[in-house]
Amino acid sequence: MFSLRPNRIVFLVLFILSTLILLTHYHISRVSRTNDIDDSPFVSSALRDNRDDGGGKYVKQRYDDHQASNQRKFQSLESSGWNGDDKLRAQDALRIKESVIKELRLLESELHKIQSERSSETIKLESVKYKIIQAKSQLSRFLLSIEEAQHQLQEIKIRNDHENRNIWPSPIKNPPTSENSGRDSPRAVTPSSSRKCSLSQCFDYSRCSLVSNFLMYVYPFILTIDDGDIASEFAHASAHMMDQFSMNPHYTMNSSHACIYIVLISTNDLILRKDSISILQSKLEKLEHWADDGQNHLLVNLNPTVDLLDSGLDSKKSLIAQTYFRSSFRHFFDIILHLPIDTNSPFGKHSFSVEKEAKPLCPSKRKFLLTFLEDSPVNRVDPKTMKLLDSLRKLNFNDEVQITFDCAKASNCFEDLRNSTFSLVFSPLFNEFSSAIGSKIILMLQSGVIPVLIDDYSYCLPLHEVIDWSKVLIKLPAARMPELPLILKSIQEMDILDRRRHGRMIFDRYFSSISSISRSVVSLLRDRLNYPSIGIEDSQSTILYHRPFTAQIVVSNDIASRPDNGEPEEILGPIEAPFRSETFLRNYSLKFFHSHDQWNSIEFDPFFTYPSTPFDPVLPSEAKFMGSDSDFRPIGGGWGGSGKEFSEALGGNWPREQFTIVILTYEREKILLESLQRLKGLPYLNKVIVIWNSVNKPPSSDIVWPELGVPLVVVEAERNSLNNRFKPYDIIETDAILSMDDDAHLRHDEIVFGFRVWRESRERIVGFPGRYHAWDKEHSSWLYNSNYSCELSMVLTGAAFFHKYYTYLYTYSMDYRIREKVDEYMNCEDIAMNFLVSHITRKPPLKATSRWTFRCSECDATLSEDNTHFLERHKCINHFTEYYGYNPLLQTQFRVDSVLFKTRIARDKQKCFRYV
Repeated sequence: MFSLRPNRIVFLVLFILSTLILLTHYHISRVSRTNDIDDSPFVSSALRDNRDDGGGKYVKQRYDDHQASNQRKFQSLESSGWNGDDKLRAQDALRIKESVIKELRLLESELHKIQSERSSETIKLESVKYKIIQAKSQLSRFLLSIEEAQHQLQEIKIRNDHENRNIWPSPIKNPPTSENSGRDSPRAVTPSSSRKCSLSQCFDYSRCSLVSNFLMYVYPFILTIDDGDIASEFAHASAHMMDQFSMNPHYTMNSSHACIYIVLISTNDLILRKDSISILQSKLEKLEHWADDGQNHLLVNLNPTVDLLDSGLDSKKSLIAQTYFRSSFRHFFDIILHLPIDTNSPFGKHSFSVEKEAKPLCPSKRKFLLTFLEDSPVNRVDPKTMKLLDSLRKLNFNDEVQITFDCAKASNCFEDLRNSTFSLVFSPLFNEFSSAIGSKIILMLQSGVIPVLIDDYSYCLPLHEVIDWSKVLIKLPAARMPELPLILKSIQEMDILDRRRHGRMIFDRYFSSISSISRSVVSLLRDRLNYPSIGIEDSQSTILYHRPFTAQIVVSNDIASRPDNGEPEEILGPIEAPFRSETFLRNYSLKFFHSHDQWNSIEFDPFFTYPSTPFDPVLPSEAKFMGSDSDFRPIGGGWGGSGKEFSEALGGNWPREQFTIVILTYEREKILLESLQRLKGLPYLNKVIVIWNSVNKPPSSDIVWPELGVPLVVVEAERNSLNNRFKPYDIIETDAILSMDDDAHLRHDEIVFGFRVWRESRERIVGFPGRYHAWDKEHSSWLYNSNYSCELSMVLTGAAFFHKYYTYLYTYSMDYRIREKVDEYMNCEDIAMNFLVSHITRKPPLKATSRWTFRCSECDATLSEDNTHFLERHKCINHFTEYYGYNPLLQTQFRVDSVLFKTRIARDKQKCFRYV
């Protein structure tokens, strides 16, 4: 059992007493200060001076409460039974406690003030740090801009040196006239020698300098055999042909400066007599510039059933353009025409009347697999053709062949043709170029039928030296007739539809009207003489306001570019002085290396040269560093890099360039100005163009246009039309165009990213809001779909990049009925542009970033919120499909985000873009 020893008890008692004494002394020492705090020698004067300011009010209140409590305790001591010494000690302790508490409260007040001052200084420090970051960012921009300017200066010097060394032949100041042609005296040209003419033998190149722009003169009358009226069936076409030649951009009224002289000849007879030929010969020799041999003259025979040369006309050194050549055709000198004015042939009649709507390309396989149409009765068909038809009937086609004679009387002849997949054509018995064969084939192209030409004589079709007919027809020898079912049934659907599409392009471009025929003849002559196509014209702009460029370094005011969480500002690229894209660099390159493509590709045409196209070839990677480094800006000088190096150079496969923003607006000045202000300090921006679509209400006189750091131009529209968005204005000096609505709110990083994406896919529309064309099975029609979808086929041009080349096609080449529909509905111009680009490229647009739509919180209700808006867009898609003959829109299932966007990278590296 546990027991305490006496010495342990004594020790425990002493320990307890010592502890009590120490505690009492500690308590007394804490309250050893006496009376009022102002008399205490331990309280600093600073505390006394500051007891009533700032947080001291709260401390003073607590002190007063505590003093009242002490007073009550003093009164309690007076009434208690303590003796005098005890009371004094207690009162001293209370006073000490009161003094200490008051000092603590004042210390709290002082601490609160110090913390407040520290917080204020911290804010000032952060502000200074922010300004330092901003200054560093601006300095980086400034240094980057200086470096870019030095590059530009060096490149300008190199370019000027090249231009000084590039010596072109001077234009002929005094071109030779017919009286003084610069040639020897004309020699008599016998008919036999004229039959052997070629350009090198019978053409005077000295009149056609390459810098003289290929001038042609059209005699202002139609040459006839007698002085009577032209036959009624040719009168309208002849007059129209005369007008079209005179409207050609190469036409000149100064005949002494012309390179080519065009003579229109119209004869009423099917067969010319000798006396008629003599009259015609006499009239030719009396022409002002004939000069005995007709050199550099083109005779256009408007009668498709007459061969002037075979009839006995001595054309001397002149060229002949006509539809029918029997045996006198001079290859690469004369021209085979298609003139659909032969009233004696039903094929000529039908091909002259252009259909309003193209025959739909789909379905690929139609009612008949193969048809054969003949305009003559059975008893007038040549024996060879009848023999081939007999063998055709014996083939295993399973009633898929339709053979029709005497189409002039058959009511369903051409309807059968439109319902056929292929149509059979036999070449003439002899090596002659018959107008009927050409008319048949061209009518087939118009109807979306693939011609099957059975040819043993190398038959030449109209414009054969430039048009690649193998891309639109099937050419077989007669020996392959027994295998025709196998050949036709083995052709795949994709090939059938591609041939139809290409055939429709050939028909529309070269044979659909007198205008296209005359333009084709002139272009063929120009092509033979090695002239580049004439430059296409820009749309002239009427300027309402122009703020020119002022050299300055502008810091971006876009919210996406401001510092975030103490990080430096996101630099998206150098701020440069505006510079234009290079234009008309490939005039001769296209002519000498891509002439075939110009005539046979849908991406080009032989009639005009464009400032640039999105289909120019890409240089190899080495070219940037081995001889072709001018204007290129490889990232990191070729080493590559992450965000920092990426933001300092455009990189990619193309030389540096800028883009132009085109904004279409209508009486929304406040919204427009806010949108313009957001563009301030945008890298790679060349110019901002505002299309003022309100014709009767110009901008307010007191409007203050913002300073953007780039030129700002306000253009007056001729009329209120959404087609104005896509006019090729002369003030657009860059290949890249960013089309924007006046209420579109794009961040700077989105714009720069979209621009970089477009540079890699220049032939496509690259933008942000995606849309979809949906199929309505119930009504077998197309619908416009703006819902979220994993597929899209359109990008709205209210926020999209595209090449200026497409503005020329939209304004000058696209079916005019599409522009009329846009004006009728005041809608659908974006759908029309998507149709056009997809038709040309056979590629879908590119959607950049996750943005799907735009919201303008301050805008009034927009047209897109109205149900009629969507109904009209449904109708537009179906109308445009009819005009094209098919729906060219293609679906895509992906969008483009920046490299490294979702990638974990090292701390010392930067992403290409933070938010996209």
